[in-house]
Amino acid sequence: MQKLRAYCTEKFGEDLILAEENMNLYLKKGRIDTLGLNLYTVAKTLAQPIRQWKGVKAVYTEDEMMNESASDGEWRDMMRKGFELHRSGSILVMLEPGYLPIQKDTPKAHQGTSHGSAFNYDTHVPLLWYGAGIARKDIFRPMEIVDIAPTLTHILNLQRSGAMVGKPIVEVLEKKK
Repeated sequence: MQKLRAYCTEKFGEDLILAEENMNLYLKKGRIDTLGLNLYTVAKTLAQPIRQWKGVKAVYTEDEMMNESASDGEWRDMMRKGFELHRSGSILVMLEPGYLPIQKDTPKAHQGTSHGSAFNYDTHVPLLWYGAGIARKDIFRPMEIVDIAPTLTHILNLQRSGAMVGKPIVEVLEKKK
């Protein structure tokens, strides 16, 4: 981050990075406006050196996240699902498998996991459904966490909320034979 802040100062005359949190870089949007700079240009300029860092798989700007027509595969689509314009940073970073974000280089920083990556070893969660009428079976296909609520809604015979975006896990709803 120190090198990126220095690079920012070199390019724009001052450090325009507000904070880094959870692999999101937040820029000083008000200051960027005051200086008459374009947020897209600043973000794009700062994203370039980050793409060269060891351990970085992908870097996307706010503008790239907002452009729904463009897609360069599952990684961007996955990050877009978690992007929220008013909460996410102006630059989003995804690390390569096995890399962890660290604030300080200490021995403890090289232990454990963050549970914050987009890779299977960090996102795979076994799901167990148990109860009357639920048939015993193993299901081997990807599901999304948003599919849990619609499945429960159907099992409990509740009305589906208008905000619900997932789909019921139909294998769970198939009755015992």
